[in-house]
Amino acid sequence: MDATKTCSFCAEQIPVIAVRCPFCRSDLPSNPAPVPTLPLPAAAPARPVHKSPPAPPPAVPPPKPPSLPAQGLGLSPGLIPAQTTREAPSGPTSAPPTPVAAKQRVNRLRISKKTAIIAACGGAITVLLLVLLLRPDRTPARIELAGLPQMILDYAEVKVKASVLNKRAAHLANVPVTYAAEPAGIVATGPHGGLTCLKRGEGTLVATAGGKSERVQVRCRPVARLTDSTEITLALTAKPTKVDIAALDKDGEKYADVPLSMQTSDPAVFRIEGERITPVGLGSATLTVSAGAQSAKIAVNVVDNVLFQKFSLADGEARTFQVAPPGRYNVRVKAQGGKSWDAGVQLSFAVSTCEARPEAAIHDVECDFGNGGSVTVTNPPVFGRWSGIAVQVRLSLDRKKSAPVQP
Repeated sequence: MDATKTCSFCAEQIPVIAVRCPFCRSDLPSNPAPVPTLPLPAAAPARPVHKSPPAPPPAVPPPKPPSLPAQGLGLSPGLIPAQTTREAPSGPTSAPPTPVAAKQRVNRLRISKKTAIIAACGGAITVLLLVLLLRPDRTPARIELAGLPQMILDYAEVKVKASVLNKRAAHLANVPVTYAAEPAGIVATGPHGGLTCLKRGEGTLVATAGGKSERVQVRCRPVARLTDSTEITLALTAKPTKVDIAALDKDGEKYADVPLSMQTSDPAVFRIEGERITPVGLGSATLTVSAGAQSAKIAVNVVDNVLFQKFSLADGEARTFQVAPPGRYNVRVKAQGGKSWDAGVQLSFAVSTCEARPEAAIHDVECDFGNGGSVTVTNPPVFGRWSGIAVQVRLSLDRKKSAPVQP
């Protein structure tokens, strides 16, 4: 049995010749080697409780044990162990992890796993939202109608265009739209959105697509024609005058709410202010009045009035008016009697190119007058039928026409 001794630091059994403990790597005292003794078979002595000192710095190599000749100790070479010390690890030693560190590492692994799961779920949700956002919405939300005027003034068909929109106000193509109109006697619809007014009145257009409907009120005022109009003569100093013309339906009834569109052929003669015309300069121009597809043209004359009078003439009475200055005049005389259907007046001229005019209710002639020219209005006698007549005389000088006639 090999001779051993007890390490004074770790209480381990080591060879008696060792100068460093192979277990705790502690240096043993350099005392003379004791005489080897064999351990008694009795119980091993109690190991003292001793804490291991900290390991020396790795930079200082431990001293090598002295080599003792086996013959000097009286031991055979077989008693000397070939390698009784533990080799130090080549690299830096690391202490085993404590339970707290191990638990923290497990928690970090769990947190990393949860983070990875959350990131994967977030990516999947993002992809799903992008798919939902980028996917076209084909569900109709509302319908817009275009091409429908506020008031329809014609019997012709009016084209109405319907646009189907989704919640994002995007147009949906290839969505069928159906049309309906009510009541049936006022307005009618075609298969492709055509709308026709049958007579005056109020109606409703209904457009339906994808379960959504849009209702729009329709005001039908179809114009069949305009009232008859006559030539208009205005004095240069006259105030704005309303044009006596109106739109009619097919039954001949006037529209009170149908707007009239007016245009002048010469703004230098008269201008348009709403439904009134105002003289601007002497001359003649054409007034065009339109309502829907119907239109009418009216001649407008702006003259320079020299004389304008209203008076009464008794049966057989006459009145003479001097015309000055010389020039070309428009002579317009209007007579209005009471009970006699053939009431009228006669005209005669002096120093003028016009000849006498027979009895008539209305006279409208152009005459050239020289110096001292005159016109006489006579109410011829009608015995036992009528004794008086109302007369209106207007003399208008046309300064743009030929020079006056000399007597």
